[in-house]
Amino acid sequence: MRNKGPIYTTLLFSSVLIGLILSSCDSQKPFDGKSLSVIAELDTTEATIGDIVTLSVTVNHSDKYRIHFPDLQDSLELEKRDRNILQIKNQSIAEFQLIPWDTGKFEIPPYTVQFIEKDNVPAFEMSTYPLELDVKSVLSNEQSRDLHPVKEPVPVSPPIPWRIITLVTLFMLLLGSAIYLWKQRIPPIIIPTQEYDSSVPPNTIAMEKLSKLKIDGDSKLFYTGLSYTLREFIENSYYLKTLEMTTKEIIECRSWVDIPENQFNEWTQLLSRADMVKYARDEVMQTQKLNDLNWSKEFVEQFKVEYSI
Repeated sequence: MRNKGPIYTTLLFSSVLIGLILSSCDSQKPFDGKSLSVIAELDTTEATIGDIVTLSVTVNHSDKYRIHFPDLQDSLELEKRDRNILQIKNQSIAEFQLIPWDTGKFEIPPYTVQFIEKDNVPAFEMSTYPLELDVKSVLSNEQSRDLHPVKEPVPVSPPIPWRIITLVTLFMLLLGSAIYLWKQRIPPIIIPTQEYDSSVPPNTIAMEKLSKLKIDGDSKLFYTGLSYTLREFIENSYYLKTLEMTTKEIIECRSWVDIPENQFNEWTQLLSRADMVKYARDEVMQTQKLNDLNWSKEFVEQFKVEYSI
């Protein structure tokens, strides 16, 4: 009988060796049992010049790695327009928008992605399979490339130039407003140059001018003559340039005019009232104009009695 001991020993040793190899392979799985893949896809395999073709690169991976998508280089036939990166749990997706600029069949070369560990150490790389893209002309095979007959022009109604109409209307309104305001302006009252005769007393000249004023006429004209006559009367009496001074400036020069306080105050109040009628067009009653004229005559007469030489 043949000894079978060595055969059993050989079989036992082979079984143990195979078991060790299988257990070693199982212990070297780095992705926790999850599959690792890189897939590239085109949203279409046929396009025309100028169309946008989307290239999607999908990477299935474990949490152990971070995926780096390199930039896609342009070629003479394809231009990269945009890139978008999406992250969905254990799946990273890169979408590239490509635009073809020539006809023919083109091969998109393999795209390589990098797997990076959590400590930013590159682990390894994986590439996709090349893809084919058929770019055709805008004209289909059935369309004729011969020149077509000239078509008659389509009648088009001219558009209404609303912008020009609006601008012209605004210009006319502004021009009309300017003309209206110009006509409403207050015309200046030109007082003729007065020649003063030093041989005639100031009170005599003032009384002659006051006697010519009409209370039933225009209020502005009346108070202009009244204010001018009284200013001229004081200027010729005290040699103070009251004709060139405002009412406020006359009040500030009170000490230069030797007139009693009450007379000076009533005179400056009359000048202020005349200013309001001349420049602000205040309305004045007929009785007020009569009172102002009588007071002015009394003022001049009183000056004659007290201050005449």
